[in-house]
Amino acid sequence: MSSQEKLERIDKFLLGEMEQEEMEEFQREMESNPALASEVKLQKVVFHSVTDKESARFQELLGEIEQEREKAPEKGAAKTIRFAFRKTVSIAAAIALVVAAGVYLFKSQVQPARPGSLFAAYFEIPPIEDIVDPALISSVRDRGEQPLPDSESQPLLEVAKLYKNKEYHTALEKLEAIDPGSLENPSNYYYLAGILCLIDGRAEEALVNFENVASGFPDGRAWYQALALIKLGRMEEAGRKLEQLVGYANPWREEAERILEGLNYTWLQ
Repeated sequence: MSSQEKLERIDKFLLGEMEQEEMEEFQREMESNPALASEVKLQKVVFHSVTDKESARFQELLGEIEQEREKAPEKGAAKTIRFAFRKTVSIAAAIALVVAAGVYLFKSQVQPARPGSLFAAYFEIPPIEDIVDPALISSVRDRGEQPLPDSESQPLLEVAKLYKNKEYHTALEKLEAIDPGSLENPSNYYYLAGILCLIDGRAEEALVNFENVASGFPDGRAWYQALALIKLGRMEEAGRKLEQLVGYANPWREEAERILEGLNYTWLQ
């Protein structure tokens, strides 16, 4: 695949123009190809740096260029277009942003991204260390370890191993066989179940699990609830969750702001 073809696929992904099957295939490619995932993340950041104000100014400048061209002689002398230096710099900056982002501005404004593609662009599978007890992860890493003595670690040990090995569907099946009432802290169970349901494409069930998280994970809970709501197309509810996150410092604040100010903004007006 040429660099241009790869860029076009990233454009299509970020603009929400992929069908569900193509989007899922592209997401699998990103999971197995860290270089592609990094490039998508970079393009996404630059894409959201093109604000509505910059886009409107860019369109205005293009209109002025067209007017100047219409005034120029149709034949004979070369068509020279003169602008003040500051305006020329503005044009160059706007064009540079479009080229760097690798997206078509006009298409992105007319057509908001599909909820599934917007979800895929922002959902990243968190490491197991962010979800369960670090002591349990140390036990998983040792290979040949003895299960930790407390009652919560033993049933979750096999689930953590499967998750770490990227066997997410099997991990979810194993987790669902555990009675959360038997655990010392059921919130750990429900948070992990919510994440696994999102990975497995079961957004409704993910929401139910996140609602049952009674303690811990306040930032992550709100973030993944918002993503589940986006996947389901419930954009206003997602917006309210994201607004919670932009009000204080947390790991997802910047991305929440980008969604609200960018692609998701269309649905919230």
